[in-house]
Formats: sequence, C-alpha cells, structure tokens
Amino acid sequence: MRTLTFLTLVLAGQANVYVLRERRRFWQTNPAPVMLLASSVDVMIVSYLAAKGWLMTPLPLAIIGGLFMTTIGYALRLV
Repeated sequence: MRTLTFLTLVLAGQANVYVLRERRRFWQTNPAPVMLLASSVDVMIVSYLAAKGWLMTPLPLAIIGGLFMTTIGYALRLV
C-alpha cells in the first residue's frame, strides 16, 4: 500500500504540473523540452523502483499500468 501511495503521489503531481501550467487545455501548447525530459526521467525512475522493489515493496506491472491509465484520466478530467 505504501508503494502504491508513493507512486500515486508522484504521478498525480506530474499530472498537476501539466494541467496547472496552462490556462486553457494543457495539450494546446507544448511544454519546454527540459520539462518533458525531467518529467519522463522522474516517472521512469519511480516506476522502475516500484516495479523492482528497490527501497519499497514491489508492485505488479498490471497495477502500475492501471495507475498510469487512472492518472491520465484524472489529468483529462481536470481540464
């Protein structure tokens, strides 16, 4: 449960950054390349740690994938 909560907080935080940076819909303008790189690296590292169980209990890939889909739906719902 702790690993799931940690991953949820990281992914929701990244979604909030993209939603709140734009007054209109977040896909109408492109974010800076450095922002995309930083977000991608952050999500990849945290997902890897959660999948492999480094410093936390491992999560199955199905749960991680479901959380990704839920976060995308959350971000689209905030618009």
